[in-house]
Amino acid sequence: MNLTAITHETPGPETDRNDLARAEGIVAEAMKAFDVALEVLSDAIDALRAEKTVGEQEVTKDLRAMNNAYMFALQMREKARDAGDRHGAAAGGGGLDLDAAREEIGLRLACLEAASGGGRVSGKPE
Repeated sequence: MNLTAITHETPGPETDRNDLARAEGIVAEAMKAFDVALEVLSDAIDALRAEKTVGEQEVTKDLRAMNNAYMFALQMREKARDAGDRHGAAAGGGGLDLDAAREEIGLRLACLEAASGGGRVSGKPE
C-alpha cells in the first residue's frame, strides 16, 4: 500500500531509492533474459552449422534466421543497457514507467521467440 497516495505527501528520498532499486532490478532481469537468449541462439546457430542430414538450402535459411535473431538480441541488450545508463544518470530527476518497461521487455522477448521459430525464450516469466 502506498501511504503517500493516501496522505497526499510528496514522495521523499526513501521512495526515490525504492523506485530506483525496482528499476535497477527490472533492467537486471532484462539483461539476464537477453544474455540467456543470446546463449540459446548461439547454441542453435552452432547446431545448425554442424547439421549434415538436412538439405543445404534449409540449413542456410535456418542459419540466417538464427543469425538475425542473435543480432536482434544483441541490439536489444545494448538498448536496455543504454536505457539503464540514462536512468542512472537521471536518478531522482524523474520517474520510470515500470509498467511500460515490463510491456516493452515482453514485446522484445516475444520478437525473439518468433525469430527463433516459436520456441520459448528461457528467462521469460510464464
